[in-house]
Parts: sequence; C-alpha cells; structure tokens
Amino acid sequence: MDCYLKKKKESVVILVYVKAGAGKSEIVGSFDGRLKVKIAAPPVEGKANKGLLVFLSKVLHIPVSDVLIVSGKRGKRKSVEIRGLKEEEIKRYLEEKSAKNIDHH
Repeated sequence: MDCYLKKKKESVVILVYVKAGAGKSEIVGSFDGRLKVKIAAPPVEGKANKGLLVFLSKVLHIPVSDVLIVSGKRGKRKSVEIRGLKEEEIKRYLEEKSAKNIDHH
C-alpha cells in the first residue's frame, strides 16, 4: 500500500483518487498508483474536499488540522499531506481500514 505514500521532511503525502457523491465514505483499494477513496459528500462548493479531510483524519486518528490537500483541490487526483504520523503508522491505519471495508462486502 505504500506506493502512494511519499515521505517528506516533516510529513507524509498520500496520493489519492477521490470518487465524490458516493453512498458512504470508505477506502476501496487503489487506482492508477493512488489510494482510491469514496466520499459521501457531493463534489460541490468544496464539500467533497472537506469530507475527504474529515474522513482521513478519522481513519488516521489525528486532528483534521493535520490533514491538508496540497494539490488537486479541483480534481479527482489529489495529494494530501499528513502531519504528525510516521509513514509506517499511516500505512497501518490505511490497511486496517481497507481490511474492514473488504470484510463488510
């Protein structure tokens, strides 16, 4: 899963592909070298972006203020910076959440 995690000096960037307006927010695997995430919020007026930030903060157990979209605010392909966690921690949380989603289908 770490192919879409990019370590920076004091943070980690997750390369994300977002499908907005989904039935529920969940991690659904990967797509084109990115973490594929469905977000329930619609892609209007920044609602999907906010939904993505809140969703990732919950999955990673960090404040939403430590999650920032650094590129792709107006598209499906986004780079999301995560502060306060190591790459290994992020990988573990994402894998745990992905496994839970798979178990429910």
